Amino acid sequence: MDKQKEEKKEEILGPALRIFGNFSAWVAGPALLGSMLGLWLDKIFGTEPWILVITVMLAFIVSMIGITKSAVAEHKKMLEAVKKEKNNNQDGTRNGTY
Repeated sequence: MDKQKEEKKEEILGPALRIFGNFSAWVAGPALLGSMLGLWLDKIFGTEPWILVITVMLAFIVSMIGITKSAVAEHKKMLEAVKKEKNNNQDGTRNGTY
């Protein structure tokens, strides 16, 4: 029984960590790139802090679009996994994978 609980825990933990990493990258990546680009352009053109503000806003928009697309894709994967498990349970077998 404990082995089944451990397997179920690992089965859930793997996809959860992958999703967390994916969403974190969508937040951190554009924010860092937008900030660095904005600071660099502000130094070149002497417009501090306006280009930084604009690039951070653009980074936020890119982050939201990326997170939304990732969330929709993950939701579709989860729905497919649920359908597959339902079909397997009707057949008398258990898939149990995500």
